[in-house]
Amino acid sequence: MHIKKSQLFTAPKCFDSERWKNMRIGILGGSFNPPHEGHVYVSEVALKRLKLDAVWWIITPQNPFKTHINTASFEERMDMCHTLVHDSRIVISDLEQRYGLYRTIDSVKFVKQHYPHTKFVWLTGMDLVAEIPKWRNWTKLLDEIAFAHIIRPPTPALVRNSPIRQLRTQTHIYNPSTHNSSHIDLAPRKTYWILDARGHKASSTEIRAKLKRYKKS
Repeated sequence: MHIKKSQLFTAPKCFDSERWKNMRIGILGGSFNPPHEGHVYVSEVALKRLKLDAVWWIITPQNPFKTHINTASFEERMDMCHTLVHDSRIVISDLEQRYGLYRTIDSVKFVKQHYPHTKFVWLTGMDLVAEIPKWRNWTKLLDEIAFAHIIRPPTPALVRNSPIRQLRTQTHIYNPSTHNSSHIDLAPRKTYWILDARGHKASSTEIRAKLKRYKKS
């Protein structure tokens, strides 16, 4: 695996839980097809606002909502991620590929089992908030891990109408203070809504469309 000399953390492995003990880790999962500055933006905002030690980018072998036809190879996507990322706290991981994990719920249970003394939060950008109810066992997933959604204005209707917000089992925290990380409890059934005025409009779908148009021109 390609490791940059400046990288603070090497990628997590199944039997190195002690290395991540007592750390606060954000997980940004997806196909990263391709990775872009929006992924970096979500990671950097989460690192700052949730007082995280690191963010793991977990690259999925194949997103169940996307076709193989439009997906670059796993190796290509890993390489693109390494090329894009310059923050040593962002770690590129092949956990799902290595251990045959294809669903978010399975990946979450895996990391909780193998890293029992690490606190995790699942990160998403605004574009995925509406997609989560389509995930397998999504309500059980919320019982397993904290969530944080990095969102940009205008968002009131998105937040208000989200099925996640309607769940009575969830505790919703809006724009948590960065002054004291002890108030930012990365426990299951907690959902953080982080409004960041800068925002970032990049999406993998838009980038792929632009690349396709470029190749045809």
